[in-house]
Amino acid sequence: MRLPKSFVCVGLLVAASAWAQEPERRPRADPVELLWQALRAPVRDTKLRDAQLRAAIDRLRSPDDLRRALLLNVWRDRDQDEDVAAVDARHRAAVVERFERGVRSLLRQGDLDVRLATLKALGALDRNVRGKGDEPLAQDFTGDLAELTRVGPALLREQAARTLARVAPEPKAAAAALVALLHDPDPGLRAVAGEALGALVATSLSRDPARTGSGGRHEHVIRAACAVVPAAAGGLTDPVTEVRRRCAEALGHAAEALAAVVADAAAEDEVEDWEAYQQDVEEEREALRPLAVELRDQCGVLAQASGDADARVRILARHALEDVAEARVRWLRRASSALAAPEGQGDPAAADRSAAFLLNEPLLAGLRQALPALTAGVQDPDVEARRAAIDVLETMGRQAALAAPALVVALSDADRFVRWSAARALGKVHPANVAAAVSSLARLLGDRDTDLRLTAARALCAYGPGARAALPALVEAAQAREPQVRLAALRALESIGSDDMAALAVLSAALGDADGQVRQLAAEVLEKVGPSRDEAVKALLRPAPRDEGAPVKTVGSVQPR
Repeated sequence: MRLPKSFVCVGLLVAASAWAQEPERRPRADPVELLWQALRAPVRDTKLRDAQLRAAIDRLRSPDDLRRALLLNVWRDRDQDEDVAAVDARHRAAVVERFERGVRSLLRQGDLDVRLATLKALGALDRNVRGKGDEPLAQDFTGDLAELTRVGPALLREQAARTLARVAPEPKAAAAALVALLHDPDPGLRAVAGEALGALVATSLSRDPARTGSGGRHEHVIRAACAVVPAAAGGLTDPVTEVRRRCAEALGHAAEALAAVVADAAAEDEVEDWEAYQQDVEEEREALRPLAVELRDQCGVLAQASGDADARVRILARHALEDVAEARVRWLRRASSALAAPEGQGDPAAADRSAAFLLNEPLLAGLRQALPALTAGVQDPDVEARRAAIDVLETMGRQAALAAPALVVALSDADRFVRWSAARALGKVHPANVAAAVSSLARLLGDRDTDLRLTAARALCAYGPGARAALPALVEAAQAREPQVRLAALRALESIGSDDMAALAVLSAALGDADGQVRQLAAEVLEKVGPSRDEAVKALLRPAPRDEGAPVKTVGSVQPR
């Protein structure tokens, strides 16, 4: 969590009390204001500007003065005039050096309160403030913070780890320090290390230049997440529950990052240059592949964690797997969009490479490895953990078809949210045994809960003619009190495409429904699946042939549970 500015200033002022270089009283004029005026002054002579900036910078005393000086947006170290840029770059570098030297001095001294205050202030530094190069100023302290996580009082090491995660550090060095902390004998420090691993990814994602149109291919995010995934996976076997929780959460952050940096798939009419678009898709795919491979390789570990003795660990592990599945969905949509080039446009070779990727995308193997554990999780004794397992299966879609029998059982769960989640999932996984799923979903149409009936009807739409056995229940649902339920039932009838007499009777009656949307949909469905209204009425008046089979279940025969 980012510290409020007022707290930052307090921390810096506390630190400043130990960093007074001279006993003289602070000048009345704000030295940062004087520097601002010097920086804004028109440049008539670079030598004069050099002298003015040197004089203004000499007045800066405290760490807070130096921090505020670096925040000024009137530095001209990137000016088109090379002489002006050279002057400002030299003086700005001097301010950076003084700030870093002062902060390091505070971090090395013995007073614990001063060191803690300095760490908190450092973690709250604005990440847009550049250091010696283009990277954030706080990143220059990666080595110092990593060292502080290794030795000293536990409170100091804990704060150093949290600060390290917030300063957008060099990912490998930061992860190495946190991995070492994950092996510390102190379980509290190990838990902080797991927490910091997740924060490391979140910090990288928040400052990702590619998300703000500044170019780049999410390099810092990918590097941070790639470093975090194996480190956090190692903590999932820790004997302390809180450590396992933090590490499962960190893996979820890494998977969320992958989903977040995959660009939205463009619609066909949104692409002006198909070759450029296909190239963009390919470049993104190659940039993200290392993280996808890391996540794939740890899905088995997450599957084991989804069987953890602690319910919260199981839930967090399943949430992480859901994030992996969501990243996969976004990635596949993006790759598929590169295949939609109109004839004569785009690069056929690029389209072939996207097609090959769709056949061999890396995340699927990991998710399949987790499928048995997720299927077992549908019967988890913890209700939230059951819902978490079902959510992953829903996101996996057809790749979770083997879990359909467990989802059918879950339609009778005591928890209505579990029943609702299972119905949603069955609308997407396309089970091999359609009859069992259709029968159970049809029974759910009689549930007292409106949302459950809606979800069941929508799930049946996915089965098309295969849902014909649900016709009697859908006929009754098409006469429900709630208009939204009637609409959902009519859409399911449309997907089945049946000319069943009872269905035609309901559709014909719906032409006079009080709700305009129901009337319109009934007319559209009748046009698709049956004869005209007059013909439907005549058909209903004709006796049914004796050899048509079992009579249709009458309206009103489905009872709420």
